[in-house]
Order: sequence, then C-alpha cells, then structure tokens
Amino acid sequence: MKRLISGLLLAAAILAAPLTARAAAPTAFKAKGQVNSLMDGEPQEMSVVISFKGGKVRVETTSKDIGKSIMVGRKGHDEIAMLDPEQKMIVRMKPSALRGASNDDAPQFDTLLDPAGFKALVVKEGKKMGPGEGILGHKTTIYERTKGTTRMKVWLADDLELPLRLEGKSKNGDQFKMRITSLDLSPKFAKDDFDDSPAGYSEVKAETNEQN
Repeated sequence: MKRLISGLLLAAAILAAPLTARAAAPTAFKAKGQVNSLMDGEPQEMSVVISFKGGKVRVETTSKDIGKSIMVGRKGHDEIAMLDPEQKMIVRMKPSALRGASNDDAPQFDTLLDPAGFKALVVKEGKKMGPGEGILGHKTTIYERTKGTTRMKVWLADDLELPLRLEGKSKNGDQFKMRITSLDLSPKFAKDDFDDSPAGYSEVKAETNEQN
C-alpha cells in the first residue's frame, strides 16, 4: 500500500502544474508519458496515462518497482480514490490530504479536475520564460513557477491548455521530469474507465490500512 500511495502522490505532484491563460482547454483527452524522478533519494522510472473527460480524471502509473496504480477523481467530490489493481484495494483520501502528503508547495490536486482552472496559477505565480521546442506537432511556451521550496518549469502547448513537458526540483533534492509522448484529443473511453468503486475491490482505511 505504501508503494501504491507513493506512486500516485508522485503523479499528482507532477500533474498539478500551472497552465497558460490562452486557448481553450479540451473537454476530453488521453495522454501518455514517461516520468523520471528522484524522491527521498530513490530514483524511479514510470509510465503514466492521464485520462480526462468533463470533470473526471484517471491517472494510471506503471513502473517496475511500484507496479500498476490508478487514481480516480471527480469534480465536485471531495475525495480521491486510489486503486491497487494487484491487491484489489481502494484507499480514499481528500484532495487536501493528498496535496499535503505530496508537497505543501504544490497546487491543490482538485485543479486537475478542471484544466481551465490552472489559468489563475500562471497569471498569479507563473513567469513566461520564452518559446520552447515543438512537441507532438504543437508549438510550446515555457513557463516557470517558484512556490516555497519548489521550482517547476512547464512546456505548454500554445494551442491547448495542457502541459507537454515538465521539470521540477525542490530544495530537499526531490526532482522529476515528465514528457508527454502521445496525445489523443478525441479519445474513446470504456464505460468503467472512471469507476472509483470497481467490482471485486475491498476498501482500506488510509490511516490504519484495515479493511472496512
């Protein structure tokens, strides 16, 4: 369970990034990417799949060390479901608790449920650094955000409100890099892709790891 939570917290910290105030955010997308990180002195490599549709988000991470983990959230619900497919377990946490456990300087996780909500962050806290390289056929602009002990650079697609590359580093030595390798703006989702209570799973209390 500890490995499940650590992997999902990493995904949350990576995805909670400021976006530009230009262009319109897509109402649905499916993005795949690669993540390299150093957390608490331990290097990690993982693939990530981010699915979004109308206020619902699913983040799936897979790595050799952590295995497969899934996080599901919905706008208007003060709860994030973290799923362990191998052990068939569900841990539920408030977005505020998830944010605090991952990084006090990171934006709140619930901004993931509304891509347009990222605009205020870059307007208030971000700094435009100049043009970046083209990624997946999209021109990008680099923004930098420093908050507390964390500095993050974001390569934003000029025609979308989505980050296509991120790099972050904190004063305690934690760091990560993520690059989106494929992006589908007209995805087809299965009916259970955003299900936060799949059949056959047992709920586990986050505080005690005891089954309900």
